[in-house]
Amino acid sequence: MKIPVSLLSLAKNILLVDVRGSYKRRQHQKILNQLKTNNYGSHKISILLPIYNTEHGLEKCLDSILQQTYSDFEIICVNDTSIDNTKQIIGSYSQKDTRISIVDKSQNQGFSFAHRDALAQAMSSYVLCIDSDDWIEPTMLEDLYLFAQQSSSYDMVYCDYYKNNLVTCVPTILEKNLPFERIKKRSFSFGNMLWNRLIKKDIFEKVIFHQESMGEDDYISTQLYYLSNTIAYLCKPLYHYNQFSKPDSISC
Repeated sequence: MKIPVSLLSLAKNILLVDVRGSYKRRQHQKILNQLKTNNYGSHKISILLPIYNTEHGLEKCLDSILQQTYSDFEIICVNDTSIDNTKQIIGSYSQKDTRISIVDKSQNQGFSFAHRDALAQAMSSYVLCIDSDDWIEPTMLEDLYLFAQQSSSYDMVYCDYYKNNLVTCVPTILEKNLPFERIKKRSFSFGNMLWNRLIKKDIFEKVIFHQESMGEDDYISTQLYYLSNTIAYLCKPLYHYNQFSKPDSISC
């Protein structure tokens, strides 16, 4: 896949901070207490939820988001011309919760453009992507957001996840000043998924989206790695990746 010249010309550094031993519950609670005393006027997290024919797992996904311990978020559902009951399900949920908005596309354009369209509607400081047939732990938003607040330099924070109910630890790559081509070659070792990480919206807005049928996760995540100055890792499984359901939910 050809990388845009505009990205290759950037002079960005990447630093992954391994916090496996330094993440303290005491620090977590201190920040949580501070947040509880503040009155924020807008949502702090925008959840991007592209959807294509995932009626079988969509309600479980939405329920897991709405049951979060941290409630200052919005959900942007992008219905990529689903032909099952997706439209009815998200319509019903949006009537019950005003934090849910819907982008109902008239043409199927795939995973990448669905994220682009959701991002265009995002009103928050941070973005979290979720696959519509997966689900998340009740504290995922709280844990990642509070962890991100520990340093203003954290452009992206990510966590471990469950793959078909088994804990999967994401590798940590502790290197500085990686050139873009090297990041591209090693994106799979970094983890090429989008859904287990909280990302600053202003970083995500620099991504160049292309309409591709395969490899969209890898293409977007590689750009995000390159654009982020500091990436921090939280050693805690917070996301449930439902691998067995993926063939039914790929945009085409």
